[in-house]
Amino acid sequence: MGRILKYRVLLLSALSLTGCMKYNINITVNKDMTSETSMELLVEDSFLEAMNMTSDELYESFEEEYLASDDLEDATVTQISDDNWSGVLITGLTLDDISTTISEEEIDNVDSIVVTIPIDDITGVIDFSSYGYSLEDLQEAGMEIVLNVTMPDGATSNIGEVNEETVTIDLLELMYSDNEEENIVISSAIPNNMILYIAIGAVALAVVIFIVLKRKRII
Repeated sequence: MGRILKYRVLLLSALSLTGCMKYNINITVNKDMTSETSMELLVEDSFLEAMNMTSDELYESFEEEYLASDDLEDATVTQISDDNWSGVLITGLTLDDISTTISEEEIDNVDSIVVTIPIDDITGVIDFSSYGYSLEDLQEAGMEIVLNVTMPDGATSNIGEVNEETVTIDLLELMYSDNEEENIVISSAIPNNMILYIAIGAVALAVVIFIVLKRKRII
């Protein structure tokens, strides 16, 4: 997480406070424990004007920085431009890039997929308070830093808001909190396909019985 959050555009955004910025990190975990990770950075065009930067220049700076990194050589940078917002979508990230691990554990006698993210990798990245900014200052300026983790089944988490399979965590608030947890721990039961297989088998059997009975009536 540290390497992702440390990029200079995020720091410049915090220091300037000239416009809104939305920063989203999205992780989708599959039932086979593979995952897809992306991040999206959007800034108001008024911010770019204050920085004497165009949306194309913002995109080019990210493209150059990410594609030049050996750690992120598989990443893809796509330009975003929508209404009064400009930014980039970066896909092809791995969990190694954000210090996140996925493991299989037994929780309450249920085989589960567990996602673990060290909180120090978030809170230790940028100390906004050292620049004199409170959480309220950043929120009033329109800054948002959000982590979304989507699990293969109903999720549980020790931090954030859970909506069925998706956990949403306000990383900006987390940076300012006195949270005593060492890690963000998100879990989900490993989906059991046995019920689906039984249902499919039952339907197939019913079709066979129907065909057999129909043929007998014809005979």
